[in-house]
Amino acid sequence: MTYPLCKVPACYRPSPDGAAACASCGAELHHRLGELADWLAAELDTALARQARLGGGTGRRGAETPLAYGAAAAEAIAVLRSALVGWVRTLDRHDQPIGPACPRRCEHGSCVWITTRILPKNTLPAMADWLARRVTDIRRHPAGGEAVDELIDAVHQARRAINRGADLVYCGPCGHRGDDGRICMSDLYAVPHARVVQCRCGAITDVPSRRAWLLGQAESVLGTAAEIARALTRLEQPVTPERIRQWAQRDRLSARGHDHRGHPLYRIGDVLALLDGLDAAHLEGPACIRIRCRHSTCRRIRARTRPPRAA
Repeated sequence: MTYPLCKVPACYRPSPDGAAACASCGAELHHRLGELADWLAAELDTALARQARLGGGTGRRGAETPLAYGAAAAEAIAVLRSALVGWVRTLDRHDQPIGPACPRRCEHGSCVWITTRILPKNTLPAMADWLARRVTDIRRHPAGGEAVDELIDAVHQARRAINRGADLVYCGPCGHRGDDGRICMSDLYAVPHARVVQCRCGAITDVPSRRAWLLGQAESVLGTAAEIARALTRLEQPVTPERIRQWAQRDRLSARGHDHRGHPLYRIGDVLALLDGLDAAHLEGPACIRIRCRHSTCRRIRARTRPPRAA
């Protein structure tokens, strides 16, 4: 028996259930939409905020990369919003039954649909989550192949926009107090493996000390598995969301609350303790006498002190 082929461009797999997009393409779409809802949209917003903070620079060479990074993120957001809004509206019209609902509570499927119909908020995570729950409807839509291709391509463009800034290391706010008494709050970004970073105000900051301080300050922060994995990986403590969830399933990690979407929130310090091979969420001192030891626990103990001042 010959099955129709998947209509997603560059996919030549059969679609046994007759849907416009095969099950494999549908699974990839579900995964990409989940990425967008869980962390990618937040990364794009961060890129735009970074552009806004650095966009009014002095024209030095150091400001060129953040501006390009933010422009790419802005373009990716526009493409994503166009694709998500378009397919939310298309599915809503495609599924809409004809006719008014009954004046009383009834069991008609069409009436239930009309009275309980809820569209997502006009945000990238909400629309991505809404569409992720309807991947089967997207696959079976007459233009399902086009939908899968457009949505996956939009997410890929967003990931490329985020990766353009991956060669810079975040080092926190400057914190240098100038001669006029004002504190510089410009965010510092250093090239990988750099020992120091210079702010636009002229202050020089030690990169390893500052990042160790950032790690210590983050211990009490709560976040989802995806948020914590993203933050710690950027602070040179790589971990995946799946590993964090496995710790929670094995009762090695306890949720400290839930966000507005019902996702469990974990404490970054608890995750760091597990990464260090510890079961306790808090570390006891003292640290090694040698300041430049390689123990991550010692770095975290020292990081509880005040942040290093810029020179």
